[in-house]
Amino acid sequence: MPLIWKRGDNPYRVNYFGILGIGPIVPPAVVAQVARNIVAKIEHGAPHIVGGRAVAAGEVNEAASRLFDERHRAAELLLVHAVPASEGTRLREVCRAIVDQTAPPRSLGVLQLTNLCALAPLLPEISADDISWPEWEEFCVPGPESSADRRCDVQFDL
Repeated sequence: MPLIWKRGDNPYRVNYFGILGIGPIVPPAVVAQVARNIVAKIEHGAPHIVGGRAVAAGEVNEAASRLFDERHRAAELLLVHAVPASEGTRLREVCRAIVDQTAPPRSLGVLQLTNLCALAPLLPEISADDISWPEWEEFCVPGPESSADRRCDVQFDL
């Protein structure tokens, strides 16, 4: 499908698979049948809306014919997302085996940290209001306002 770039319009949204409303693994016989059904619906007056706009019967026929050609089909496959895997018994077995292998051990031991500072980024910050500051007497040194502080000061005679 030719990609026309317009402001605010994604050209990848509408492709030949999207016009027909089918996936990339649909066989050619189904492509032809779906195209015939959509064209019949359009000819009876019902609009076929794709990507927010009505699609004409000619566009549906072009999409079907281009998807029959291997080169055009390969180019369109690049615009379609892959189909997720189906729910099969083999897929379920593989998923269960993966879950069983990656399950954590049942008993959790005691977590022993050798460096408690490693927890610092995980803890909330402490504000200055939360800290109780000691008084000068608790340090056993004279405070700046005490008379004993004058004895500890160095005085110079000039």
